[in-house]
Amino acid sequence: MTLPSLVANYRKKVTATQLKQTYAILTNAIYKQQTLSGIPFSFYYAIEYRKDVCPTGYEFKECSTALFEDYLKDNLSENVKVLDGAFGDYFYPNSHAAVLYGKAFILPNGVGVNIYNGYFAVIPNYKFQKDYRKRPNIVPGKNAFLFGAPSGSLSDLKDISGLLPMKKSAREKLTRDDLIERCQSTNRDTSMVACTQLFIEDDFEFKKDYPIGF
Repeated sequence: MTLPSLVANYRKKVTATQLKQTYAILTNAIYKQQTLSGIPFSFYYAIEYRKDVCPTGYEFKECSTALFEDYLKDNLSENVKVLDGAFGDYFYPNSHAAVLYGKAFILPNGVGVNIYNGYFAVIPNYKFQKDYRKRPNIVPGKNAFLFGAPSGSLSDLKDISGLLPMKKSAREKLTRDDLIERCQSTNRDTSMVACTQLFIEDDFEFKKDYPIGF
């Protein structure tokens, strides 16, 4: 194998490991709180039960902070680094809304996580970049993934499975080849959801036919 191929394979393995760890960390934290409260983790929670800080649902930072404080904070490692806001100081300003608004924190494994609209934007190997000229663009399925699907009502929750990014009703209509095609879409919303769904369904591995290069 050539050196570029070896480097790409190494990046894939590191990213896959970080994402698998992060999925488990977030799932366990949410499950603990849901067991205690009986209230599912979703954006519905913030707009229904935290009207003190989230009266309209458009207070993205406040609503996401409420989810973090009520569901995750006490169920995560003490070594989690909590940021003041979202990842607006990391990616270019024209990036995906899921990383520009909400509440961000860095896990001990180096993965950045941003809560937005009741789901998570996940950034493997997060590194703060002060120089805006060196800030990366989002490449869905390479340096940005989505865990969970947006849910603003109780009916939405019935259509969601764990932290899978695609709702059950939507997934049932697609084949695996459809996911691969959507993963390459120029629409970043479509591609990020499809790439993450494909990765999780493939047992948290980037298979040989995974369409995004590293």
